[in-house]
Amino acid sequence: MPRDELRQPLRKRSLSERLRAKRPGALATASVVLAVTVAGGAIWLSRIPHPFAGEPVVIAAIPPAEELKTSSTTPDAAAEDTAAADEAAETVLEAEEAPPKDYSQEAAIIMATHRPLKAAPIADVMEQGPDGPLPRVSKQGRKPSDVYAQVTPTAVITSARPKIAILLGGMGINQRLTQKAIKELPGDISFGFAPYGENLQAQVNRARAKGHEVMLQLPLEPPGYPGINPGPQTLLSDAPEEENLKSLRWMLSRFAGFTGITNYMGGRFLAVPDSLAPV
Repeated sequence: MPRDELRQPLRKRSLSERLRAKRPGALATASVVLAVTVAGGAIWLSRIPHPFAGEPVVIAAIPPAEELKTSSTTPDAAAEDTAAADEAAETVLEAEEAPPKDYSQEAAIIMATHRPLKAAPIADVMEQGPDGPLPRVSKQGRKPSDVYAQVTPTAVITSARPKIAILLGGMGINQRLTQKAIKELPGDISFGFAPYGENLQAQVNRARAKGHEVMLQLPLEPPGYPGINPGPQTLLSDAPEEENLKSLRWMLSRFAGFTGITNYMGGRFLAVPDSLAPV
């Protein structure tokens, strides 16, 4: 019959049995030995006086520096250097004593005088149209472009130097910014006024009083029209001739005092000679 330990009566274990039960296993013993070894090694390394213990060290003797000898350290070379320095100093003094070169004939910027221009319209070069005053040639043959223009100095006309003209467009739509430009920019800059906006004639006359020439910007049909639309009365490449002329007369009568006209956009319109010819 097999032995049933549950049925065995309780008994007190012997001393040898109790000691065997409390004895640590092999893994625990190995862990303790390893920890003691590592701690002992760390203590031993910390007590070594040399700061680079455990690292390879090479001791090399460095010979004393030798004096470098060049040609400039010799007496003859030093004398030559001194003579060259004296000669260079004399050259500098001669250059300082020489009169300054006149560059006025090589490059110059000639700016027109800021002469105030008369208020527009001027009756001799104006006629009444259905939408307002229109420019016309006077009975004496004077053109509006000449009457309203700024006087160009003779030096500018006769000079063979390159000339630059600056035209600032989009004026008149925003009165505050237009007034700021009139006040702060020199009269040499011309203004291009759009045919839109309020009080255009008053704004144009303020610009002319400061010496600014004025041009009229015509809105012309651009590529992508009508998605890209310069504004009302735009001249169109496929519009009837009379319709474009009617729009042109309306724009020409928006204000007086311009010395010429210029385009606002118009890539498509200008590419069609038949639509441009009547205008």
